Amino acid sequence: MGSNPLEKEKKKKLKFSDVWDEAKEIIWRHRSRIAIGLVLMLVSRLAGMVLPGSSKFLIDNVIGEGRADLLPRLALFAGIAAVVQAITT
Repeated sequence: MGSNPLEKEKKKKLKFSDVWDEAKEIIWRHRSRIAIGLVLMLVSRLAGMVLPGSSKFLIDNVIGEGRADLLPRLALFAGIAAVVQAITT
């Protein structure tokens, strides 16, 4: 049985500084895509906070104060936030 030629080669020991330099190079090369991804994540998280806030607004202002005129606007904002969150996700 022949042995695998890859097994004969000694594994090269990785240095942290070499790995870190390569990671920085990859991040720098793809910085625009990374920035777009971070912005989309931030928008998605902020849109996700609208729904819990709208339920508090619904209970306090619409139901508590009997202001049914605010209900369509509240539903519109919640719907827009859900669509934005779905698109950015």
